[in-house]
Amino acid sequence: MASSAVLLLAACGHGAVIGADPVFAPCREVAALGSGRPPDVRWYGPGQDDEIVRHFDWCRAVGPVLVSSPDSRQTGLDDPASEAVDSLAIISFNVNLGAASAVELVDSLRRGAFTGGAPVVDFVLLLQETIREGHGVPVRLPKGSGTSRGRFPTPRRGARLDIARTADSLGLHLFYGPAMRSGKGLNPNGRPEDRGNAILSTRPLVDLAIIELPFGGARRIAQLARISGRSHADRTWSVQVANLHFDVGPIGPSALSAIRARQARAIAQVIDSSGAVVAGGDLNAFSLTGTAESVRILRAAFPQTVQGDSLPTRGPQRLDYLFFRLPQGYQATAYRTLSLDFGSDHRPVLGWLRFVDEP
Repeated sequence: MASSAVLLLAACGHGAVIGADPVFAPCREVAALGSGRPPDVRWYGPGQDDEIVRHFDWCRAVGPVLVSSPDSRQTGLDDPASEAVDSLAIISFNVNLGAASAVELVDSLRRGAFTGGAPVVDFVLLLQETIREGHGVPVRLPKGSGTSRGRFPTPRRGARLDIARTADSLGLHLFYGPAMRSGKGLNPNGRPEDRGNAILSTRPLVDLAIIELPFGGARRIAQLARISGRSHADRTWSVQVANLHFDVGPIGPSALSAIRARQARAIAQVIDSSGAVVAGGDLNAFSLTGTAESVRILRAAFPQTVQGDSLPTRGPQRLDYLFFRLPQGYQATAYRTLSLDFGSDHRPVLGWLRFVDEP
């Protein structure tokens, strides 16, 4: 297990102060599947005392952060980390509490279903509403801790697959951050379950961080990780990715809008201030045209963002976005909504980051 100090976001949203972890909680530990020492994870949190307490109350009901790396001896896949890469696909997808199949999504990418038959080799998935069974999730709900209602949707095909088994079956690097417990008891399989955000990648994930977002109706987190490599022109590149999931209630619409705006400002505050950054996720901003304040805040903070369509990603609304902030030597294509939902109530969005020779 490993943990690190929490960086407290100032309540006003302007700047951050470094402070010691105010309270210990198992969910701030890090568990690594397989051999090797768990990496350190930086933590960011809101600076208001009442929000710190509420995060702690909900945090006690979930298991630790989870990381893993593929074993080529088990998967039969070569580790691509040493291969030259000129572009990276970025996909954001809400998997509807494990009802959607990230496996089918990856299979579609690898056979070129969305790229004219050209296989997508290097990619990163920013997943929301992923589930985790066991792996340190408390069997009994700690007294006084917060929890979401238990909702366990049935997949169209097969069984719900937790994120650790998903990453292992696909041979991908995993960084999972739990946000909240799924119900007060056990899931239909008789196991304790939590849910949260997960980053899956064909390339190693380093410089890991979790942001405990300003508190609204439930505990919400975001993740930061870094992916690096070199191009065929032997130019090194590095990009920070951010995985977001903003609040959805149960509080009034105006309060929700204000909370999501604070959550967006928190993201803009802590991301890399000089390098390449790609952020994606479910903002729960119910607007087809992206007029919500949280969306406008992030578009201003990520000026290289180009949205390629205005298609809805859930029902008649667009909730899911990608955002790009890129220095010289990096280019982003217009991102688009994919035509399949893979069993989710959301559809994924796909964009590309390209590494180009500087003039």
